[in-house]
Amino acid sequence: MTVEMKSNNRAALCYLAALPFAIVAAFALTGLAFEAAKGTPPTFWSDLLINIAPALAAGLLVYGMAARWLSQRGGLLTGWTAHVIRASSLYLLTLLALIVIVVGWGLPDFWMVAQIPLWTALAALAGIVLDAVMSMRSSPFGARGAYRTLQLTESIGWFASLGVL
Repeated sequence: MTVEMKSNNRAALCYLAALPFAIVAAFALTGLAFEAAKGTPPTFWSDLLINIAPALAAGLLVYGMAARWLSQRGGLLTGWTAHVIRASSLYLLTLLALIVIVVGWGLPDFWMVAQIPLWTALAALAGIVLDAVMSMRSSPFGARGAYRTLQLTESIGWFASLGVL
């Protein structure tokens, strides 16, 4: 197993460890949003916003901190393969939550607890989107940027050895 694979596997474990924090944060932020909206007449759009935005924000917050921590330690490799391996637990959780929602859709009492899989799926989906964006970027701090910097450094060293620089 290469160093890159080990690093990406550690990143996948980091994302899996961050999952409970993202779910708890999604529930907490959504609860705060419900408290803040108390007393205002509910509309379709306000209910939709209260149920979606806080869970997405919680996922972005938690996985943003995890991605930053990983990128500072060189564990955030770029590319689709690295993203899929790293976010595999998030993909699986989102799929399971969506299956629960689809299966329970027609049940009369399901919507009393539907927010549990909905908020969980939204927090995980935010993590997936954030990781996809982070893994596709190419910067001096990313793996592609580091490789380009290494190539530039080798070129400068080659020119210096010729006495050009």
